Amino acid sequence: MKYNSAIKLWLALYKHHSDMKWITREKPKIDRIACPWLIKRFIDKDAEIIYVPFDEVIPRSKQLSAIPFDIAGVEYTHYNDECTFDYFLKKHKLNDKALHIIAPVVRGADKTGTIYLFSHQACGQYRQALHTIIKTTRNYLKKE
Repeated sequence: MKYNSAIKLWLALYKHHSDMKWITREKPKIDRIACPWLIKRFIDKDAEIIYVPFDEVIPRSKQLSAIPFDIAGVEYTHYNDECTFDYFLKKHKLNDKALHIIAPVVRGADKTGTIYLFSHQACGQYRQALHTIIKTTRNYLKKE
């Protein structure tokens, strides 16, 4: 009986500890779609992803004890030529080969507006595929 109670307590504490909150700007696009996928798939499957207007990200992150990402001036953001997705990979030491194949695709698609030639990974077909994924994901999120 005591053993069962101890296990239940440990599981409750572990679950509480592992539930992370992440917050970013509303209207997600490339990096703000790829990063939540990465978080939920490889960092914390129970993480809560919160989207708010740009000017509310920092104040709401403090209010909700959420980690802000993909916004200037926070830890999880763009550095040099790399996007937030790249930072997540480094910070959390995610070494899955597939993620490192996806990373330049995300980076190349996210760097719209800059001249960003990234060999074949950032070509039009990859960009179109990512936009299709984003559109599908947005439609899915609207249904929830």
